[in-house]
Amino acid sequence: MRQSRGFIVLSMVFILLAVSLALGVTVTILSVGNAQTSFAISEGMEARDMLDGCIEDMLLFSRGSDSYAGGTIARPEGSCVATISKSGSQWTATVRTGGSFDQAAEVIFTRASSGVTMVSWHAVP
Repeated sequence: MRQSRGFIVLSMVFILLAVSLALGVTVTILSVGNAQTSFAISEGMEARDMLDGCIEDMLLFSRGSDSYAGGTIARPEGSCVATISKSGSQWTATVRTGGSFDQAAEVIFTRASSGVTMVSWHAVP
């Protein structure tokens, strides 16, 4: 009788350890997944911020010179590439960042002697 009690207690200890280990591993895996998601969101937001800055720079360069044709735009956080096509006073620019969180947008704007006016802005794949 005494031997079966010891077996039951020992079995209960092993069961509790197994359940605790399973819970610990599950929480760790969920935490790692959450951290990866947060990192990806953060990097994506930084890439979008860089894209916005590159578009602003491209619009400033376009406003400054009628002969601006795009090219590499250097920023402190990285660089972007702008390609521009012109149809009279309406210009279409595609701006793309590089890296693992690549972002791109197509911007249509009109350029006049008084400045630039944005017509549309939308993300492209």
